[in-house]
Amino acid sequence: MSIPNLSLEGKTALVTGSRRGLGKAIALAMAEAGAHVAVCDRIEEAGDLTGVFEAIRGFGRRSLAVRVDLTQKADVENLIRQVQEEIGGLDILVNNAGGRAGLSPLLHETSEEDWQMVMDNNLKAAFLCSQAAVKGMIERKKGNILNMASAAGMKAFTKRGSYNIAKAGIIMLTRNLAWDLGKYNIRVNALAPSQALTERVRARMDPETRKKAERSYPLRRLAGVEEVLGPVLFLVSDASSYITGHTLVMDGGLLA
Repeated sequence: MSIPNLSLEGKTALVTGSRRGLGKAIALAMAEAGAHVAVCDRIEEAGDLTGVFEAIRGFGRRSLAVRVDLTQKADVENLIRQVQEEIGGLDILVNNAGGRAGLSPLLHETSEEDWQMVMDNNLKAAFLCSQAAVKGMIERKKGNILNMASAAGMKAFTKRGSYNIAKAGIIMLTRNLAWDLGKYNIRVNALAPSQALTERVRARMDPETRKKAERSYPLRRLAGVEEVLGPVLFLVSDASSYITGHTLVMDGGLLA
């Protein structure tokens, strides 16, 4: 009996929100695992998106770097078209783009503008990207979508209401897409990590704040970025070929 491994050899992937942080790490890990990887983000800062593109090419993979507003349907459809034409048929979509995980106003004091911004950048972006990507996947009768949710989508945290609700929506989006697309051999799953020690998180946490945060976890520490990559590769590879509609929680026991 052969045991599937985590290889992505010959696959084509798109990772949204991939100029830094988890998105960047995911894109590079997938390239190292054998995939050709397109990356995109709303902005390009100090050549960071280009740097990810070049690093992927350094693995000997095809790549594409696109600046795009994922809240605009026409922009998203153009992005998917570019990936398909310049790299090849899209096998894997990782909906990583999002925003506003930090403190925000209490939910009853949240402005309409702030609410809409969080919903657009998280839930709407994932919806539009999935909708555009599955057209080609349905034609080829295969595909894999991974939505980056959050433990925050399963537990209420004060001053994070909009973000919590958007990530909860990602989880339900995942379940509904799995039902709709299973008959086409398209799998849809979500990963719900707790806070990971990206460069941005490290920069905004002084030692005392970090120590206080870590006491909230049974493991008494925050996740390293590299610890997110194993679950990602598992869910986008054939090693999870009979898993769909599932949200894998990796939170150091936060929700236990």
